Amino acid sequence: MALPGELYQGLKANYRRLGFSRMGDLVNEAIRDYLHRRRLEEMNLSMERAAADPAYCNLLREVSADFAVVDADSLPPEY
Repeated sequence: MALPGELYQGLKANYRRLGFSRMGDLVNEAIRDYLHRRRLEEMNLSMERAAADPAYCNLLREVSADFAVVDADSLPPEY
């Protein structure tokens, strides 16, 4: 893998200042962070799609109604 010159120079100039002992550690952390953010974005998009889906919303209402008889006040104090 090759980095563009400007990106490599920025990495080389800053990795220690950012608390990394090796440039590769910074690259690995950046990739992990990027992949994590993408997964969160994908999950949020999935949730937004579900919230906009009338059939899914109806199912949630049905499930909520089925469990409406469960009263949180009847749970033991540790809950």
